[in-house]
Amino acid sequence: MTTLEEKLKAEMGKQKPIEIKEEKGLKPMEQFDPSTGEVISTDLEVSIVQVDGMQDYDFEALEEAEEISLDPVYWSCSNKGESSVGYYYGPIEFHKNRNGEKLTLTGHAWVTKTGLYFVGGATTSDRFKPVPKGAPIKIEYLGKVPTKDGANEYKDYKVSLLKIKK
Repeated sequence: MTTLEEKLKAEMGKQKPIEIKEEKGLKPMEQFDPSTGEVISTDLEVSIVQVDGMQDYDFEALEEAEEISLDPVYWSCSNKGESSVGYYYGPIEFHKNRNGEKLTLTGHAWVTKTGLYFVGGATTSDRFKPVPKGAPIKIEYLGKVPTKDGANEYKDYKVSLLKIKK
């Protein structure tokens, strides 16, 4: 029988083999009751979790943080130059009825201090294509633009990456 490590070595050829660590341990799981602050033992077990690296967390700031709704809201502009800043959340699906037919479309969302906003459309997807999730962005409404055939119009946006100054 071939082990996973042997398979990896065979696939990698002459490259240095990957060191595989298997944690087979379980440990007793405790239960926390936030209403009393009590931690009690249970008859459950949990797999041992191995953390490779940890980012810096600001737990004090969490205590003072305000909740943000994650219910997506369509960002509908009417004036050229209107803008919003936030962190890019990623693509989302939304539905639109057109001539009695339900269409599934792709939108792109970002998180602001006040909530989760999104815009949609094929051109919008092109604008967000180079933006990595979590990146600070500014989205600016450029106005309505006619389609190539001139039969319709669409809302156009400019998406810019922001550099956070500290």
